[in-house]
Amino acid sequence: MLTKERIIYLLDRLDRDHIIHVKEIAEELDVSQSTIRRDLTELENQGKLKRVHGGAIKGSVSEIVSRRRERSTPEAARDDPAAVRALCKAAADLVEDGECIFLDSGVLPAGMTEFLANRPVRIVTNNHLVISRLNDPKAQVIVIGGDYIPRYAMSGGAMALHDISQFQFDRSFLECAGLDLERGMTYTSDLESRDIKEHAMNASAASYLLQSGSRIQSGGFCKLQPVSRFSKIFVTDQEKLPVLPANFEVVQV
Repeated sequence: MLTKERIIYLLDRLDRDHIIHVKEIAEELDVSQSTIRRDLTELENQGKLKRVHGGAIKGSVSEIVSRRRERSTPEAARDDPAAVRALCKAAADLVEDGECIFLDSGVLPAGMTEFLANRPVRIVTNNHLVISRLNDPKAQVIVIGGDYIPRYAMSGGAMALHDISQFQFDRSFLECAGLDLERGMTYTSDLESRDIKEHAMNASAASYLLQSGSRIQSGGFCKLQPVSRFSKIFVTDQEKLPVLPANFEVVQV
C-alpha cells in the first residue's frame, strides 16, 4: 500500500473511531508498526491528530481518559458515600440467592460487598477492596490470583485471566474509566484492566456497569464494550445528565 493510501486510511479510521492503535492498524494493513508510527508523526506535524502512547487520537489529549489522567481507586473512594451506597445497593438487589457473581476492581463493585457478604451467594473477585471489607461472611468468596496492582487495588496479569476463565458467572458487575454516549462506547485507561473486564463479561450470563454520573461523556484510551452490551448501567445522579438510553438506571440518594 502506498503512503498516500495509508494516510487516507488512517484519517478515515480516526474520523470514525476517534482513536487508533498502532499494533491493530499495522496488522490490518500488513505493514510494520514503525511504518505506522512514522505516518502518525507526519499527521501530527500537520495538526491532524494527537499522538498518545500506543496510537493516536482525534482532538485534544484532554478528551481521553488515559492511565495518567484516570483517578486511582483510593482517589475514587472519596466520592459521595451516600450516592455510592445507594448505587451499590441497587445493583446488589439484582443478585438472587445461590448465584455466582464476579465483582470487578473499583470502589463501586467493592461497595456491593456490604449487601452481599451475608447472603448465600458465591463471589469471585480480583478486587482487594472487597477482601478488606469482609468479616466472617456467609457468602463463599473466591479470590482471583495474579500480580497485585496497587493503583487499582486489584489482581491482574496472565494468572488472573486464567483464573477467571475457569468460571461461569450468572452476573458480572464492572466499573470503567469512561463512557461516551455519542459513540455508544465504554472505555478503560489501559489494556490490562480491559482484558480482565472482557474475560469476566465473556464468562457471564449478564453484565452490569456501575458508573459515576460524572464519568459520562468522557472517552478513554482503550475501548471496552458498546453501551448496548450491558444488561443495565447504574449511574449516580448528577446535575445536567444527558438523555440516557433505555438500559440506564439513575440511582437517587
